[in-house]
Amino acid sequence: MARKSAREDVGVYTVPSVRTIPRIGSGLWTKAWDWFARQSYRLSEWAVEFSARAKKDVLIPSVLYLFALADVSARCARRLWFETVCLAHTVRVSAGRLKANRITAASIMASVTAAAISVTFFGLGFSLRVNGQEVGYLMHSDDLSRAIESVESQVSAALGRPYGLNPNVTLSFGVVEREKVLTSAEIEQVLVSAVSEISDLYVLTVDGKAVGASYNEETLRAALNEFSALKTNGTVLKTSYNRDVKIEKTVAETSLICSADELKTTLSGEIQTEQYYTIVRGDSWEKIAHEHGLSVEQLKEMNPETPMRRGKQLLVSEAIPFLSVETIVQTSDIQSVDYKTVEEKNASMYVGTQKVTQNGARGNARVTVNTTYRDGQAVASEQVSYEMLKAPVDRVVQVGTKPLPKASRMSPSGDGVATGSFIRPVSGAIVYSDYGYRKSGFHSGVDLAVSAGTPIYAADGGTVTFSGYKGAYGKLIIINHGNGLTTYYAHNSANNVRVGQKVSRGQKIGAVGSTGNSTGPHCHFEVRKNGKSVNPWRYIS
Repeated sequence: MARKSAREDVGVYTVPSVRTIPRIGSGLWTKAWDWFARQSYRLSEWAVEFSARAKKDVLIPSVLYLFALADVSARCARRLWFETVCLAHTVRVSAGRLKANRITAASIMASVTAAAISVTFFGLGFSLRVNGQEVGYLMHSDDLSRAIESVESQVSAALGRPYGLNPNVTLSFGVVEREKVLTSAEIEQVLVSAVSEISDLYVLTVDGKAVGASYNEETLRAALNEFSALKTNGTVLKTSYNRDVKIEKTVAETSLICSADELKTTLSGEIQTEQYYTIVRGDSWEKIAHEHGLSVEQLKEMNPETPMRRGKQLLVSEAIPFLSVETIVQTSDIQSVDYKTVEEKNASMYVGTQKVTQNGARGNARVTVNTTYRDGQAVASEQVSYEMLKAPVDRVVQVGTKPLPKASRMSPSGDGVATGSFIRPVSGAIVYSDYGYRKSGFHSGVDLAVSAGTPIYAADGGTVTFSGYKGAYGKLIIINHGNGLTTYYAHNSANNVRVGQKVSRGQKIGAVGSTGNSTGPHCHFEVRKNGKSVNPWRYIS
């Protein structure tokens, strides 16, 4: 008997007719079961789709679902029975011929492997279609419902109001490839891409409320930085806001998309504008302040130059910015440092005299300050470091401690030494008007009447601080004697000293006259202590 070919040996793997596979029944019963399974499967698809559209508000009919499951199970059972029959037949036929033909062994392994792969890579689930196009598979219909709820929740949070998603999606029940099953994140992405009015965006929120969005995060960052930018030469240490500002990527309405300039305009706006009140008859600070919830002090501070007059407008409510910016700026400057004056006692110099032995020189230091700005206005400043770069040089003054010499009538040397004891400024004069009150009012000095041109002498040593014409005094000389004492010589016909000149006790300084407010030639002599007139006779020896 001739040996069969290898092709004839593996011919058993030709797919047998369905009629050769045992069925549940035969004849009319079998046809009826197939028709019923097909109809139940169609009804299950309709129920699943209707439930998905209704967002779980309608329960999937359990009976239809069981019918669909029974139909698929029957088909899978028939396929499994078919594979089992083929596998058993292959084993029986090839058992005696295993040594003669290796192809048979390979076929057995292929069948077992195919069965394992079929179980591993396929299962029961749903095919997801978006706008009529299949995009992947779901193992459970609830995965779609949960994805829709998640997207709606994200969009509602971003918008600050409820949002309903209406995607054009359908589900079909059947055998699915496990490797094409979508994750939750992938389902959400599919839903977002299916709706044109929402998208994955970078959203800027203020206190949780979306105020602008963009596909590019840098667009929002640039607008926010430009809004909060402060023109300064210092270093910006910190920028903060009075409200919670965030930039996050989330699902949001595309209507929120705006340009950097539009976003800056929104941030620069005001929650409340300035409000004014027009004063009417009968109004008062207390009444207006009470009506607008202010204290009188607050109302006056807001209107420092506005009088309480009918028809005038008072600011009763200041503008509130949409977003307030607080910036801390650090600056470092070189500042001048003043020198000190140091006095040194000198026993060789008379009391009341002094001499500078070392001129003072300013130093400089680097001062670092942190300044806080609110909406561009400086509100606080704090010095954080002080570095001396060049120390100042003290000014040294020698101060005389030597007792003054005895008073002398004439001392024309002009040393400016004050003795503390005054002489009469003119000789041979009579007292024309004394110190104190008189009919015309208070007289701040003594009038010494004498003929015009009579010499006037310095009552004590000192420095001339004024020499010129001064109102009612006429020609006037003022001498500073130290210790707060000054003397006035008025109505002169001539002044023989200049400002800054040092004079001695008894030195000629001018001549008697009748200039200014005077009734005749005389010397008006006045003594002042710390700027206030005192009785001259208390100091004249």
